[in-house]
Amino acid sequence: MRQTLIDSEINALRGLSLVFDVLLNLQSEPFCRTCVSYVRCIEDAKDCFLQLEKTVNGKQMNYDTKCLLSNIYSGLAGIEFPENAADQKKAGICSLPRNICLVESVLSIYKGIYNSRAGSGIMKVNTN
Repeated sequence: MRQTLIDSEINALRGLSLVFDVLLNLQSEPFCRTCVSYVRCIEDAKDCFLQLEKTVNGKQMNYDTKCLLSNIYSGLAGIEFPENAADQKKAGICSLPRNICLVESVLSIYKGIYNSRAGSGIMKVNTN
């Protein structure tokens, strides 16, 4: 009998599904889509997902959870890396307040939730 996903694994899929939705949406945002932070966040999100995928792969999941997984795969397939990404803050192009980044915000929330649950056994992600 296959194992069923636990709540923390489902929540991790929910969080990453949101992250990839936001990253896809930001591809049409004129400043974020060409920023080095966008590239770093895509790479971090992919790393988080690859780690999570190893944990959930082969486990039994309901239809809604399969949809979350499918959404993540679609997000991964749809994200394009910008050519010639630059640090928009240092270039003076991004006018958001210092230490505020739309791209990094969604991933930092996700990382904060799952790093605080270190005992869950899902993942411990780097917060650099």
